[in-house]
Amino acid sequence: MKHTKLYLSSFLRKPLREKWLLIRILFLLFSVRFLLLILPFKHFSKLLGNPSEDHQRDSPNPDPQYTHLVARFISNCSRLVPWDSKCLAQAAVGKIMMRKKNIPATVYFGVKKGDETEKIKAHAWLCVGSEIILGGDVADQYTPISMFT
Repeated sequence: MKHTKLYLSSFLRKPLREKWLLIRILFLLFSVRFLLLILPFKHFSKLLGNPSEDHQRDSPNPDPQYTHLVARFISNCSRLVPWDSKCLAQAAVGKIMMRKKNIPATVYFGVKKGDETEKIKAHAWLCVGSEIILGGDVADQYTPISMFT
């Protein structure tokens, strides 16, 4: 209960623009999680954009202030919601938010060999330009196998 009051008071102190952004992110996290549960990936992947073989990592981030704010809010909200919002859900929400602002972004999927109990591990991350804005803390441990622009 103490944490709920802390989060609520923090939310209420935010500017209206940030409150609206947080509400949209929470709605999208819920929606994406729901879609991940009911849709086959081939249909869900249409939300992520077109499958691609190349990403222009040299292009600059057109709005770093917005992209970093969105990434921070998605990461924070993902930890607070009562459902799983792991890397794929976070990358999908980030991609949707970037698309709304016409900011080119790429969702990467990567794999790595796990230990004996987990044969293969997968991870998703989101890049804007040359910068990984979501999922970058472990992205370098994974081999990219596909991307969506």
